[in-house]
Amino acid sequence: MKKSYKTFWVTVFAFLFAHVAHAQFNYSDNGNGTVTITGYTGSGGAVTIPGTINGEPVIAIGDSAFANSGLTSVTIPSSVTSIGDYSFGGNTGLTSVTIPSSITSIAGGDAFEDCTSMTQILVDPSNGAYASSNGVLFNKSLTQLIEYPNGKLGNTYIIPTSVTSIGSAAFEDCTFPTSITIPSSVTSIGDYSFTSTGLTSVTIPNSVTAIGQGVFEYCTSLTSANISNGITLIPDFMFDYCTSLASVFIPSSVTSIGYGAFFHCTHLASVNIPASVTGIGTYAFNNCQDLTSVTIPASVTFLGEYSFAYTGLTGAYFQGNAPASFGVGVFYGAASSFTVYYYTNFTGFSTPTWNGYNTVAEAPIPAVPNWALIPLGLVTFFTAVLFVQKNSAHALIRS
Repeated sequence: MKKSYKTFWVTVFAFLFAHVAHAQFNYSDNGNGTVTITGYTGSGGAVTIPGTINGEPVIAIGDSAFANSGLTSVTIPSSVTSIGDYSFGGNTGLTSVTIPSSITSIAGGDAFEDCTSMTQILVDPSNGAYASSNGVLFNKSLTQLIEYPNGKLGNTYIIPTSVTSIGSAAFEDCTFPTSITIPSSVTSIGDYSFTSTGLTSVTIPNSVTAIGQGVFEYCTSLTSANISNGITLIPDFMFDYCTSLASVFIPSSVTSIGYGAFFHCTHLASVNIPASVTGIGTYAFNNCQDLTSVTIPASVTFLGEYSFAYTGLTGAYFQGNAPASFGVGVFYGAASSFTVYYYTNFTGFSTPTWNGYNTVAEAPIPAVPNWALIPLGLVTFFTAVLFVQKNSAHALIRS
């Protein structure tokens, strides 16, 4: 009787403990005999996520479920197959996490965003969808870099040559590394992949043909950048708030500069706009305070609103006709001496002002000499004829 009494209380205690433990987890019924954890109300620290709640397997961790909850370690059960967006974000004391073999879906580089102490993401070797190399999260075949841990130390990082794509937010908020080598195997870079990192310089290889918006946004230590000549569009907010960026080389492959692409790059003093560019987006160079001069090639037909507003510009030099589309306040807030310079043999401008800006009409661009228009093949032909005639004349004289 005493044994049964003891067993009864152990059973009751276990039942109550399980319910108290599970009470820390908010969840939703998926309607198919499984549940998704949607929130956590516990005190943080070391947390073990239950494999079942009310007898139903936990198969998913929902968006922001454990965000900012004070976790220092977490054990994910093998029942879980998916991890949602920002599901563990903001846990600054979380140093590492192990992805079990059951996981088939992770919401990109945002799942562990703002985990500033995390030095490694480990993956069960038997996982069929993901892999870890040196603590960095990849897909199984190591062709996509998914997430670099925010707290991982080391000034340099060389992306493996197996990688063809860098995922969205992959390096977001990483203070280190300050130098990243992107191999020529990479063809695409996702949205916000290097946002708010400690990068000081970057070279985008020519292999990259697709690049997302905001890629280097808020990289305040970035001083220089070389852009791939495989890119045709500089995306929106690409270098937004890169306050240390002093110069940038834009290749001739680029035809359009996006919305706010260089917004608030306060130390940008030099930029080349190639003759391939047809459009410069709204706010593209807004608040580039150290930019004092810009040449607008003849190819540009669109200048967006406030695209060069609040800069240090004293002059804008137009190489062709006035752009067909000229937004409000393009040069608003430039230097008090700001002047538009144009050539009199192009149309659409006026003196002494144009669109409210002082203008100076320059002498026409010299016409190309007619001889310069002779095809190279004909030049070669005439040279050969002269050579033959010269040799024939010498032969007659000798005879």
